[in-house]
Amino acid sequence: MSLAVSLCVGAGSATIAAADPAGALEEIVVTAQKREENIQETPISITALSGSAIEKRGITNSGDLMGEIPGVAGFEAPGSRGTTGLTIRGMASGGPNNLSLDPAIGLYLDGVFIGKNVGSAMDVAELERIEVLRGPQGTLYGRNSTGGAVNFISRKPSGESGFRATGAMGNYDYRSLKLNIDSASFGEVGEGLGQIAFSAGYQTRLRDGFQENDSPGGADFNDLDREAWRVSAKWDLTESFSVDYNYDHSVLDESNALEQVVGFNSVDAAGLVDRVGAMQGILAGARAWAATPGTDPRIGDRWIPSLEQTIAAYQGVIERGPGRQDRGLADFSPSTNTETEGHALTLTWEIGDIVLKSITAYREMESYVFGDIEDLDSSLDSNGIGAYNDLLHLTLGGLYGATGGFDPGIPQLPFDAIWNGIDEIGAFHTKQDTDNFYEQFSQELQLVGSSDSLQYVLGLYYFEDDAEYSRRAIFVAPISGAPT
Repeated sequence: MSLAVSLCVGAGSATIAAADPAGALEEIVVTAQKREENIQETPISITALSGSAIEKRGITNSGDLMGEIPGVAGFEAPGSRGTTGLTIRGMASGGPNNLSLDPAIGLYLDGVFIGKNVGSAMDVAELERIEVLRGPQGTLYGRNSTGGAVNFISRKPSGESGFRATGAMGNYDYRSLKLNIDSASFGEVGEGLGQIAFSAGYQTRLRDGFQENDSPGGADFNDLDREAWRVSAKWDLTESFSVDYNYDHSVLDESNALEQVVGFNSVDAAGLVDRVGAMQGILAGARAWAATPGTDPRIGDRWIPSLEQTIAAYQGVIERGPGRQDRGLADFSPSTNTETEGHALTLTWEIGDIVLKSITAYREMESYVFGDIEDLDSSLDSNGIGAYNDLLHLTLGGLYGATGGFDPGIPQLPFDAIWNGIDEIGAFHTKQDTDNFYEQFSQELQLVGSSDSLQYVLGLYYFEDDAEYSRRAIFVAPISGAPT
């Protein structure tokens, strides 16, 4: 539940449109086909949201479109906030947190293609309109629009001085603030240097976590901490030539959701041996090996109590079921820190029925994700005992089963390496530790025109991007080692 309060102060004339007695629909202008036209005359399966609709629905980024637009679904990448993979009509845009994958649903901000899904669901300070185009859009949008395209259009400077403020409060100590300011225009169109106007916007959203974190020193899970700001300039040199510049910046610094384990796959492909049952069988064998004189003392001292803790933890997951918990813990409290920014310069020249447009843009993104993507406590005590991951238990079971519980001390059977790895790395299930850096440059030239019998669009597009991906994540420690 939230409560919103808004304040608007402005200078200039105000016009209130009279209601159409015939109850006609409000005209909605879209640019889905690279030209301004009435949505009812656009032969595309399209949904357009106006600024007021966006505000009423609380939409601030692409992730908020899920469940709000017919045919649009998706998910946020586990362990990576602000990274959403949309699905339109069943066509998924790919693994959203994988920099090596290009999206199959094109996201555009003021005509600029967003090259990757990582960090693509960051807040935008002030949106004027959102256009969702369902179905393949390759004719006008290229190869990355197999499932469709989503256009985010931010608000241009109005040319009239004004200030707007909107705030909201809700449960879980939610609070948000939006500030927007417009300058009066300077100069006259077609005279001297023409007319120029500026606008700036800022917004922040904060909320406490949904689930308490029982880990020492960890922030509560699934909180909200986002900022976005935007600066725009519009320069009309003549009635037919204009220049638009937009700068946007977004920051996210949040604790990730509590990723609850709700079940376990079978050990075998046929689904006949459940994971807990397999570990119970290994536990019986370990007890027999520990009772045999001369076998590895670590079986009784460390492995058996760790097996018992793991089995108890897994059984606890099964007993509690899939319902969302109010609290949880993590060996490594999960978090995401992402920052994006972009520059876009658009030149528009109208020559009769022809519009020439140049869009030059540069964008960059930095993101760091860390922590568990499960809620199993695998912390070790001073003796190195804890709830090890099940693959480690199965591996030790196979090794000890081959030797009857003895450690022959030969390199082909690396008992010491595994136990030393547990001491050095741990025996946890998952830990993310990944840096992403991405930058892109694009240059687009458009020629849009029409005659009595023909409408046409010609274009030339150049795109260059560079990505760096550094991953120190560890899964099923220490079996995987600690690679980079």
